Amino acid sequence: MIISEGKLTPETLSGQVAIVTGGGDGIGFEAARALAWLGAYVIIAEINPETGKVAFEKISDELGSTKVEFIRTDVGDEKSVHNLAIKLARSHRVVDILLNNAAVEPVGAVKNCAIEDWDLSYRVNLRGPVLITREFLPAMLERTHGVIVFVTSVGGAFMGPYETQKAAQVELANTLDAECANTGVSVFTIGPGLVLETPGAQASVPKVAKLMSMNLEEFYKLGQDALLTVEAAGAGFAAAIARAAEFRGKMISSFEALQGAGIVFGQKVDLSNNPLTPEKAAMVLDQMQKIRAILEDRNKEWQILGVFQRKWMFGDFAKRVGISVGEFINLLQKSRAEVSIGHSRELHQVGPFAFKLVKYFEHLQELTRGYLKEPKLLADQLQLQQQWQASAQSLGTFIQRIAE
Repeated sequence: MIISEGKLTPETLSGQVAIVTGGGDGIGFEAARALAWLGAYVIIAEINPETGKVAFEKISDELGSTKVEFIRTDVGDEKSVHNLAIKLARSHRVVDILLNNAAVEPVGAVKNCAIEDWDLSYRVNLRGPVLITREFLPAMLERTHGVIVFVTSVGGAFMGPYETQKAAQVELANTLDAECANTGVSVFTIGPGLVLETPGAQASVPKVAKLMSMNLEEFYKLGQDALLTVEAAGAGFAAAIARAAEFRGKMISSFEALQGAGIVFGQKVDLSNNPLTPEKAAMVLDQMQKIRAILEDRNKEWQILGVFQRKWMFGDFAKRVGISVGEFINLLQKSRAEVSIGHSRELHQVGPFAFKLVKYFEHLQELTRGYLKEPKLLADQLQLQQQWQASAQSLGTFIQRIAE
């Protein structure tokens, strides 16, 4: 299991009870599976009795029947959600963790989507999280302990009913986080990245690609830098929950959560047998320092923005790079300490993020062209951003060469 490859242990969430809505398949199932491995007792709150039962059986067979339970739940129905709470109370299960994963994904242009699609999306993607949060939050506040997680989306065209309600979930999380300050209850939002193996994605992606006048291969190339397997995305949800206090009030990604848990996902480059010469160490230290300075300047610059613009800039960075600005700076600092003594072990984590940073700075230039209209200011800003992009490219390429 991916969740077992990092610093977390089967005792990390021992004794805690977690509800995973929509846990019958896809990312929800993998999150439930990973939470069970971490020691939590997992409630699969799933509307589909067939997938719910199969998910229960799979986790039971792999990790033991004492780790999981399936309770059929319609998150959009107030009575069904209340019945879930009653069943758990009867079995003396006190909920510590609530993962709002259940979702529906209607596809179509805003002008063409039936109002029934908008209603269904509201019912599952927003009303559902509100109902289940209202049901279990009071007990968390009373015990001064709990974790509530909302799931966001990468955003995109032709999924208006879905994307609109997902955006509302982000603001719901922000509001709830502010209300839960200093209560012991951690609230945050997580995005899985682009995951193509889920039943929802397999049903919606061909339709969206067609509406965008693309074939599937062209569509997949658009998001290849953010692509995760369904297991990695779910493991990222569980890893984030394990470090909930650290992520409170933030919007993070599965990739960032995995990295923070010491799980290297994707191509693993073995640098352990490549000790750095003093010359190479000096070069990579210089390049890392340039990137660190760039990121620290952006961090300071964004901190003084208005609240909504600040949230957007930090969130957009984390979504596109796969790690927050602060986490990236910390990773560079940790790697710098290793490189200073001639070790290159930590560089395998820096390299992929450096290349994602290249893409981010390219994206930043597109944004700048959209809002800066004065020619001289635009030219100066683009030149600066291109220098940042070149620095990120140099760092990624140098690390890649070290591994060869």
